[in-house]
Amino acid sequence: VKGYPLPLITWYFKGQKLDTDGGRYNLVISPVGQIDLDFRDVTWDDIGDYTCVAENEHGKAERIIPLKMADPPTFIEPLKDLILVNRGTGKLECRVDGIPYPTIKFNKDWRPLTETSRVRIRHESPDYFSLTVDGALSMDAGQYTCVAENPAGKIFCSARIEVEDNLPAPCDLDFKNANIEDNYYILEELGRGRHGIVRRVIEKSTGNQYAGKFISVREDGEKDFFRNELETLRLLNHKNIVGVHDAYETPKSLIIVTELLNGGGLVDRIVDQNNWTDNNVATIMNRLLETVKHLHDRNILHLDIKPSNILYPEKDSEDFKLIDFGFARKRLGELRMNYGTPDFASPEAVINEPVSAASDLWSVGAMAYTLLCGSTPFQADSDPEILEKVMEGNFQFPPIFDKFSLDSKDFISKLLVLEPSKRLTMEDSLNHPWIKNAGKDGKAYKLDNSSFKHLQNKIKEQEKHAAVKTVANLRSLRRMMDGDLSDLGFQPMVDPVTGQVTFPDSAAYGEFADEETWYDWQARQHQEGQLRTPADTDYNIRVRGYQRASSQLSDSMQLDEAVTILDDSKVTTTKERRMLSVDREELPPSIEREMEWLDGMRKHRTYEPVESSCPSKRSSISSVTGDRKFRKSELPPPLFKTKIQNKAYLVGDDILFKCQVVGPPPPTVTWYRNEELLTDGARIQTSLAEDGTATLLILHAKPYDGGVYKCVARNKYGRTSCRARLQPGDVPNRPGRPVVTQLTSNSALLIWEAPKSDGNSDILYYKVDCKKLGDTRWTTVVKILHECAVVEGLKPDEAYRFRVSAVNQFGMNFPGRAEITGGDSGIFNLFHSYTPFRFLYQLHYPLPPINPYYYLPYHFIFTSHEESNFIFYCHFRGKFSELKLCNKVGSKVERVMKILPMSGKSEPEKFAEYANLRDIRHTKIIRLYDVYFTSASWYLIFERLYGDHIVRQLAFKRRYSEDNVASVIRQVLGGLQFLHRIGIAHLNLQPSSIVTVSRRHLDVKIVDFGLSQKIPNQDGIIAPRVGYPDFIPPEVVAQERVTEAADIWGVAALTFLMLSGDSPYAGETDEHTLLNIVYNRYDPHDLYDNISKEALKFIFKIMKRLPKNRLSVQDCLEHKWLLQTDSVVKTRQDCVFLTNKLRKFCKDYDWNRKNLSYRRDFTTFTLPERKPVKRVKPKSKVDVTGDEPVSSEPEPVSDELHSEAEATKVKPESVEDSETMKPEPVDETEEKPETS
Repeated sequence: VKGYPLPLITWYFKGQKLDTDGGRYNLVISPVGQIDLDFRDVTWDDIGDYTCVAENEHGKAERIIPLKMADPPTFIEPLKDLILVNRGTGKLECRVDGIPYPTIKFNKDWRPLTETSRVRIRHESPDYFSLTVDGALSMDAGQYTCVAENPAGKIFCSARIEVEDNLPAPCDLDFKNANIEDNYYILEELGRGRHGIVRRVIEKSTGNQYAGKFISVREDGEKDFFRNELETLRLLNHKNIVGVHDAYETPKSLIIVTELLNGGGLVDRIVDQNNWTDNNVATIMNRLLETVKHLHDRNILHLDIKPSNILYPEKDSEDFKLIDFGFARKRLGELRMNYGTPDFASPEAVINEPVSAASDLWSVGAMAYTLLCGSTPFQADSDPEILEKVMEGNFQFPPIFDKFSLDSKDFISKLLVLEPSKRLTMEDSLNHPWIKNAGKDGKAYKLDNSSFKHLQNKIKEQEKHAAVKTVANLRSLRRMMDGDLSDLGFQPMVDPVTGQVTFPDSAAYGEFADEETWYDWQARQHQEGQLRTPADTDYNIRVRGYQRASSQLSDSMQLDEAVTILDDSKVTTTKERRMLSVDREELPPSIEREMEWLDGMRKHRTYEPVESSCPSKRSSISSVTGDRKFRKSELPPPLFKTKIQNKAYLVGDDILFKCQVVGPPPPTVTWYRNEELLTDGARIQTSLAEDGTATLLILHAKPYDGGVYKCVARNKYGRTSCRARLQPGDVPNRPGRPVVTQLTSNSALLIWEAPKSDGNSDILYYKVDCKKLGDTRWTTVVKILHECAVVEGLKPDEAYRFRVSAVNQFGMNFPGRAEITGGDSGIFNLFHSYTPFRFLYQLHYPLPPINPYYYLPYHFIFTSHEESNFIFYCHFRGKFSELKLCNKVGSKVERVMKILPMSGKSEPEKFAEYANLRDIRHTKIIRLYDVYFTSASWYLIFERLYGDHIVRQLAFKRRYSEDNVASVIRQVLGGLQFLHRIGIAHLNLQPSSIVTVSRRHLDVKIVDFGLSQKIPNQDGIIAPRVGYPDFIPPEVVAQERVTEAADIWGVAALTFLMLSGDSPYAGETDEHTLLNIVYNRYDPHDLYDNISKEALKFIFKIMKRLPKNRLSVQDCLEHKWLLQTDSVVKTRQDCVFLTNKLRKFCKDYDWNRKNLSYRRDFTTFTLPERKPVKRVKPKSKVDVTGDEPVSSEPEPVSDELHSEAEATKVKPESVEDSETMKPEPVDETEEKPETS
């Protein structure tokens, strides 16, 4: 603005004068007259026309400035790579959205591209852009980029154009050695064939739907058999042949991704339309012959043509697709193929003679017969009888054929001829009058629909009977003829008389159990605890049997087998695992090995190390008995009651680290950043209150303030420390493209990938916006915690766009988008079968608070729980306890009521959980508020945790990192450190004992203190042998004296589980599991292949049979694997694991805990007496930890050690320890190990 004297500026919005004196609106006028009106957090209510009025004594001027909401551009469909033949024509296409609509520019090799006579750029309303290249030349090859820009942002996508003399063969497509879930969402099962399971999949990059055929195999030889399907499909390109899109290979399976066919089968269409005539059949056969001719012209035989292999892309499609090329082969000479479907297999295939093009024509003739009368030409009661008729060519026309033309009978008769050379050729078949003149004579006879309903039921029954159960079962026609109907897979067999389920005696049985996809697992988990019934009715029998009944020991598998032969190959079976002992430091052979190592080290030593100057492994192990091994005249070192937490910051923020440390005498506190001492200054302020609260305040944070901060507390009895990372904060990366996986008349189910980076701050929620196509305003429809949402209120036949944004404490990112068209009003609502119902909390419940509640302590009231609490509903029901949500009367704060029966418990055990928790206040231990009891039950009132147990929390995602596991373990160790200081051992660390505070992040608390014990002294106690069998500490199983070190073993079992997806000691029965624990038999090969070296070392350091050999809690916290330095954190973050195995464990674990037959009390279990085992040395020794290799040459062992070995009752079954890690030196002055 210009004027003299300087005018007065006033702003108006919607007729109202704006307050610009420092409130929400801030007015700034520069010396040159530039006017700025600044305000933040713009919403749709701020959109409109703003009026700026400038006025002085000489007059007034005003300017209307419209404010519009901008939406950054995004590619709904990006460019795709293109291969052109020389002088050919091709087109790059994309779709772009944004408000205001972005300007579009194309670049070639990052230089602006202009239109020419051969290169044209076109825009079609509303959002379609294309770049067409005519008469392609070699100079047209290169990188093409589409740049979209508007006031809200700028993005681009690129694709390459290659120009070649000849188009490359489609055979470039090959099996990828990658995980299909990296590129596709694996959704529900569509059907099962003889060899594979077909699932609907959605490509993440495009949102396009496909069908994925998953073929599980036993060995590589079977893979070679099924590879032919891809090799065949990639050579074909015909409108009536299913198209192949992608392929993947894993060690145990092949996956072929093809186009999705939703229109149903040929027989289904005949039944549904109920108006088919013989002319319709002739037309179908004409198209089928043209399709088969396309195969034969490329020297390919299908060899499995039948009605069920004819599918339609859509309900209203006229063109069908020929599918299932599993038996198809390229004929390069004499070809024999003794596989097929009995009703449609040719005689030469049945007797294993060479097959030819005439073999497919036989199947065409059999199919024509079937489509006219509704039954197969060689129908019989069993497969052997059918095949006998096929070999004889014995068939007759039923009376219904008298209604049809003679040409139809002639066509079939000339194809169903035993001698292949006498059948019609492909050319003769296409020129046959019935095919060539279909419908031209005007006569048509309606087919008998009742016969086709019977045929439809028969096909479904056959498909159900032959459907793959576990692995692909190749059953030849010869086996069928011989009546061999046994399945080479691993499915259970049910006695038709008694109903008894028998499982094959195979150690590998469980390896081929059906693995649930992430989508199916989510659907089953979230249906309010109810398992849904899958399409396969035998599913429940298989799943339960795989993990339990299939693993029954045979009479020949005894625990006292005389010989154990080990090699350095991977141990994969449960039987082999029973013979494996990774950690044998408690066994006599281990003592021998340790002495061998010591002797070898002494030979090379030039001096004896001094303990004070050379910390050894034993220096840390010596304090393992609960961190309470102090002299009577001493007090323990300081203890952190609360620790500093990881933080993220923006430059300019004030940062506060806070912790509380206790211990007499009062400790002093020192702060460090990246191991450099911090002192008070202008920006750094430290304080220590009388109650032990220590703070570090950083004012106006700078970019270089990030790093690892450490708080060290010292007094004359020792020192202790805690660490946290300070990282620069940012908004999250953009989430993956939202994909509509299911659609009804008024609802859509969306899923998307989590952002690659959360901006170093937990994602608070995802925001889902929706708008109709053509609208300019987005409407927020859902805020949800997980990568899945249901949007309701859609209108049929309307086109919608969705976008998803991730929100953390620093703000919201640019959203990813998807587009759908509303479903027809008649579509059945499928969400009850497949939707993750927990994700639907958005429809009924608000989001839980971002920060956890902080409660004031309550007195323990021994009175009626109903007078003080209002109970909502059952939260969880197990065999031994029940959890219910409740409110304290007069309060809206939700809590959890744990109800335990009083009967059958000794008096001290009744109150163990109450007695051990009543005085505990720690951030990593659940808070107990009230307790009530009656003659029948007692009631514990706990704080409510909004998350799940740790395994299920991890399994909700598709993948998790080693850094997630380290974060959980660090928190668990922090809670145990406090418990052990006050003399309490938890003794029941298992997945359900570690629960997350919220579903938003991995902040955990230790719960379930029902088995906790007070440890009065260093000698420990004898604890009852109770708990979930996989997680009972070995000293409890062996009924040895128990100290706090038992919890370190529990941490080891949990770490192993989260880094492998398998329970380390799981056996075939609960008793075998306990034996595996007490003899320390676990298989390190179960761990994920890509875990870090430090994680492996950490597990081996604490997964020890003898408590004295485990690290202490403090040593665990200071282990390199749990450090928070940038390099260590980066290594952990790079180790990413899929949740497939973890989901499988979680399913079994949760089912066992709810099962009424679940056993927790093993007090009557007796360890068997074990016989000596003859050990056969492995061929080689491998040092997994990277330390010095262990010598395989035995050295003399002293008589003293032989005597010690004889005194130990536990006998070895293997010498595997030397293959996993270097033995620890043994202090010869130590007490001898406790007898197991």
